Amino acid sequence: MALTSPDHDPVPALVDVLGRLVFSGVGIADVVADSGYAYRVPEHFALRMRALGAGLVMDLHPSDRGTQGTHGGAICFNGALYCPATPRALFSIEPLSRQASEEETKLHDARSAELQRYKLGKTSACDADGYHRVACPAVLGKLRCPAREASMALCFSHPEILTPPSHLPPCCVQKTITVPPSVNAKTAQRHDYPSAAHRRSYARRSAVERSNSRIKDPATTDVARGWCRIMGLVPMSLFLAGALVVRNLAVADAFDERQAENARRLAAGLAPRTRRRRRKAHRRARRHHFGQRPGLINVALRVASARANAATYWHPANDGQPGCGPAIQPFATTKRENGIGLNVKTSRAEREGFEPSDPVSQVNSLAVSPIRPLSHLSLSTTLVDMRPVRRPAALARNTSSNGVLASCKRAGGQG
Repeated sequence: MALTSPDHDPVPALVDVLGRLVFSGVGIADVVADSGYAYRVPEHFALRMRALGAGLVMDLHPSDRGTQGTHGGAICFNGALYCPATPRALFSIEPLSRQASEEETKLHDARSAELQRYKLGKTSACDADGYHRVACPAVLGKLRCPAREASMALCFSHPEILTPPSHLPPCCVQKTITVPPSVNAKTAQRHDYPSAAHRRSYARRSAVERSNSRIKDPATTDVARGWCRIMGLVPMSLFLAGALVVRNLAVADAFDERQAENARRLAAGLAPRTRRRRRKAHRRARRHHFGQRPGLINVALRVASARANAATYWHPANDGQPGCGPAIQPFATTKRENGIGLNVKTSRAEREGFEPSDPVSQVNSLAVSPIRPLSHLSLSTTLVDMRPVRRPAALARNTSSNGVLASCKRAGGQG
């Protein structure tokens, strides 16, 4: 473990720490990183990690996704090389959404598996300089291609290239081609992106994020600014190492408790206890098709539904006369407040949410920050008192007498 001051770039510091681990005899299998690391210059992160023998599992930045040129006639797509006759529709595949249903997941994985058939496979490991060789998918027996006569003997369950390129590139003529480290230097990784294998491997990153959130939680360790009065990298490293040890011991204890509970349930003839799903897709998001934004709402459908409800619910008029008027929906209940005649609906939309509208950088923790009261649209509604106003008796007599005099003058004028 190593700490650096905030004025240092974390990416080169991470690579230096992993390099010291490798030189000390500790091997590195996979490095799981988000797009913030994958987007960096290859000379600072990707190329140095491959030189250490690490397998990268990354979430590609949107700017690095899609086709990125060619090499030897093969198409560079999401960190791999593909046959020049690959159907262009397969290059439109995007990462699977978190709100995707089971059917959408199966369709996405089927398209990823179909795209993998057109991928050029590696036939050698990377040498000391990072060079390796790849072969045509028809040579590897993945598909049928007229340019490779031996591949036409494969069964018809394999995809077939119907229109090969008119001018065959080197990847279609040679048995293998050499790929230098500069090709797909930033995006090449262990699994095909975004396949099911990549999705399962990248899901391991959530365990690291849970550890980070646990030591930053104000209710447990809280390593935010000001958590320790000791200054310097060495004392802070010692304190942070102790916090991580406590976190790892808590995880180990929880694992032992779960294993003991599962053994007890198994002895009693019960199935092991499964973890309840915490994140649930919103019902609005489930109504949208795959590829659409889940936050969009069809306003036309909502207006039509409101009109249908207004036309369905009717009741006799309030004056008791024959007729009908629009009924109040069952969920729109009314309540009288502050006296008689003040009829206010209780279901009002909020102007602001529960959280205070402050920038994230200015809010240290919600546990110690004051919560702003909610404001409702009902506060801006003008309340009118419908009770009759009592006027003084003298004012009533003057008003009535003035009315009699005015009527007499009009009558005299007419006579």
